[in-house]
Amino acid sequence: MKAYFIFLILIILFYFPAAGQNTFTDSLKKELIRASSDTQKITLLRRLGEAYNFSNADTSFIYTSEALRLAENLDDPFLISKMQTQMCATLAIKGNFLLALNYGLTALKYFEQSNDSINMAYCMGTLQLLYKEMGDYDRVIKNERESGDFRDRILKSSSRDAVYVYAYDKANLPDSVLFYSKKLSFSALN
Repeated sequence: MKAYFIFLILIILFYFPAAGQNTFTDSLKKELIRASSDTQKITLLRRLGEAYNFSNADTSFIYTSEALRLAENLDDPFLISKMQTQMCATLAIKGNFLLALNYGLTALKYFEQSNDSINMAYCMGTLQLLYKEMGDYDRVIKNERESGDFRDRILKSSSRDAVYVYAYDKANLPDSVLFYSKKLSFSALN
């Protein structure tokens, strides 16, 4: 019986990966080593940057910086703008709000000029999170109003109402919180 128990423990130890391992990022790193084109490398570096964004912003910054450098070497405005959006998110988490804002607004300008509505919505959302992190709730509200019509075509209006509830709450405007909370509750019932 004792040998069976030891055998079972050994199987468990060798079968399951260690708690500190991340098989997703490990597989991306292996793919990155095998990647032959710069475009593939940019995609993998972006995904690695996103994967580390909230757990290790410094590592995310390294991967995102390298992807941005490769995109700039390719002189591909679309890839550059995608990486600028990711850099905006990474720098916001690191607390470098001014540089993050610069990257985010530059990317947004490109997406607007190219009529890329999906990436424009993603970039706007990233900027909203940046403004929230900066504590600029007036700007969150203003931005939400400006971008609302556009994003309503892509997102449900209840998403906008949730942003309003959060921003008005942080801006200490309880009447507005109540108004949008009711709208949000009503839309959840339908």
